[in-house]
Amino acid sequence: MRTISVRGRAECSRVPDVAELVCTVRGEDAEYEKAYAALNDALAALYAAFEKEGYRKGDFKTGIFRVNRKKSYVREENVNREVFAGYEFTNVLTLRFPCETERLNRAAHTAANSGATDFSLHFSLKNDDDFKSELLKAACKDAKARAQVIAAACGVQLGAISEIRQDGEARSFAAVRAFAADSAVNIAPEEIRASETVDVVWEIF
Repeated sequence: MRTISVRGRAECSRVPDVAELVCTVRGEDAEYEKAYAALNDALAALYAAFEKEGYRKGDFKTGIFRVNRKKSYVREENVNREVFAGYEFTNVLTLRFPCETERLNRAAHTAANSGATDFSLHFSLKNDDDFKSELLKAACKDAKARAQVIAAACGVQLGAISEIRQDGEARSFAAVRAFAADSAVNIAPEEIRASETVDVVWEIF
């Protein structure tokens, strides 16, 4: 059986329609209870700031909660000795909302002036599956068009498909990462770009 293998490729980009604000909130102290209280105070400040923008406490979802025992070193008799330096609580929260310019800028400004230690914004598509399906269809059409050109040039005809292999990749962009002290942000997210590759094997006769 004679075959021909052709690779089809498609690339596409879309403007993101979903934004994720990831805020890191910390509290630290030499005592466990006081460090935890400091974290709760920072969280309360974050929630209060965003409630003024119409969000609710429940809109924030915790992705990471971590407690670290901090340490430092003191030098005694020419030897560095490790000593306990307190506790650090870290809570990383995510807030999802529609990716609109005004909302992005207000969310970044609010995060920068709240209890967040730092924050970042990430972008995605609400209907990501539709985007991937569109890419796959385009890659398959590209493979078929290439195969038809090659077959015609070689004086053969395409028969049944005997094998299909798919290998896709996608890449999204985070537009901003800033420390909470910096509120001067003006955000214009890049488009989300993705590509799909399909290898199709046809019988020829």
